Amino acid sequence: MKKFLHQKTFAVIMLTIFSLIMTMSATAQQKTISFDTDYERANHFTFDKTASIISLEQQQTKTYISGDANVDILFEGLLYANDISEDGKIVIFTPFGSPAVYWAEDGTSSYIDGNVYNVTNSGIVIGTFVIPELNSELNVSVAGKWDINTQEWTFLGINPDAPNVFSNSYNSGWGQSNDGSKIVGMQWQDDWSVFAYEWSEDGGYNNIGINLPEGSRASGISGNGLVTYGWTTLDWGGRTPIIWKNGLPTLLNPDDVGEVYSASDDGSIVAGNTSDSFGDDSFYWTESEGMVRFGDSETLPSLVLNDGTIFGFYGMNPYERIAFHRNVDGTMGSFNDYAESRGMTDAQSWTFYTITDATTDGNIFIGCGMNPFGQVVGFRITFNDMNEAYQLTLEAYPAEGAELLGSGEYEAGSEVGVIAIPNEDYTFINWTDEDGTIVSTDSLFTYTMPENAMTLTAHFDFYDGIGDVNASQIQIYPNPASQLIHINGVSENSTLQLFDMNGQLILQLESPKTNNIISIDNMKNGLYILQISNQKGNRYEKLQIIQ
Repeated sequence: MKKFLHQKTFAVIMLTIFSLIMTMSATAQQKTISFDTDYERANHFTFDKTASIISLEQQQTKTYISGDANVDILFEGLLYANDISEDGKIVIFTPFGSPAVYWAEDGTSSYIDGNVYNVTNSGIVIGTFVIPELNSELNVSVAGKWDINTQEWTFLGINPDAPNVFSNSYNSGWGQSNDGSKIVGMQWQDDWSVFAYEWSEDGGYNNIGINLPEGSRASGISGNGLVTYGWTTLDWGGRTPIIWKNGLPTLLNPDDVGEVYSASDDGSIVAGNTSDSFGDDSFYWTESEGMVRFGDSETLPSLVLNDGTIFGFYGMNPYERIAFHRNVDGTMGSFNDYAESRGMTDAQSWTFYTITDATTDGNIFIGCGMNPFGQVVGFRITFNDMNEAYQLTLEAYPAEGAELLGSGEYEAGSEVGVIAIPNEDYTFINWTDEDGTIVSTDSLFTYTMPENAMTLTAHFDFYDGIGDVNASQIQIYPNPASQLIHINGVSENSTLQLFDMNGQLILQLESPKTNNIISIDNMKNGLYILQISNQKGNRYEKLQIIQ
């Protein structure tokens, strides 16, 4: 889900920033922000203009938990969060008035001398940088890849369809696929016209816009690399939204102005702005629905999830923007409301200026805003409530052999308490998975949920009860219980074990008395399993605790 700063508003933004800085400088009571001094001090590191590494010792990422969300304050200051890597561990920022910043979860931060737009899991940044050696008389800006490992830019090379370097702008890089295999951007020609291109390591330049009647730019590409998006110009000079799929162009709103700003990771949905006789609106577009309009001319959709949820921000002034989300049912609201619905408890205390990118699963977001303490910050928010869950199904063989506990939906990697309570005349043998592999020989065990649905089968044999724990002698009361449990009739050399429904052992009594009293004052409400074991076998009882 790649996006870019709305260039039509860039000049307005910079003028607004300049005006704001001048106003703040003239007012003694207001804080003056200098992007060379105060910005660096606020971020706890110093930009060394002669080196590209920011001191790791001086960087202080601040993290706190807000309900079901982990909030990372990555930097203080007004920043445009360009992109987050697909694994959520790297973020690139463009501070207004300061160099680009590379932030990584492993503690690495780096200054990048250039315009940056996109980053991969491996730390490859795509953007535009100056390469003086391309022309001895010009400091030429070109498209390239910046590598965190080498701290250097690599030029994509001369485009065969534009061999002449005639000005200080040769070409520019605007986006790349998640794996970095495809890069997109804009190429200048010596007649000052431009066209969109796609580039790959193996194939070099594929100039997808060169045969269009007017100029074009590839402003980004879907994460899977299948759909490139951007704009092409109309015959009178205005831009109109366009996508390319397999190198073939599709005009989304022919003869009317607009641009595509973002695409879902799978390329099925794109979003942008358009203006025609119906007015100025934002839109999303799919092959099946065509163009669906929403919002207005200042509604900038910067992010589209695969399920059709759209995020972005209203407004041109960086300090007055408001981040929004649009649900798949068409309803719109603030990002504050969205974050609160995901379990972020202090969401309404934030002022979210922008939401610009997220991981494909929609669980990690980046943007800029004012936190509850009044600090303008670049942030990363990880929501923990929507990890994909898979169905765990439990079956008994034979079906009448037992009562099974533990079925349900669970996130991959979670530990599930699985319990088989044999019915009268049956004895437990083992648990097997769908392949028939034995996963446990214990009737009660902890199962780690895989990244797929699973069925476990508990196997039993018919048993006449000879030698089993003498059920007729054992009394357990009260049930439900609130303070004390009485367990009477337990034979010598027995073991009492109480498990919760996650399979965790809560208490154990070795060689208990014939008559036992157990305090449950400090135990949580819920269902528990009492296992009574001796040399003759096991007995299981369900016990409800209600405090």
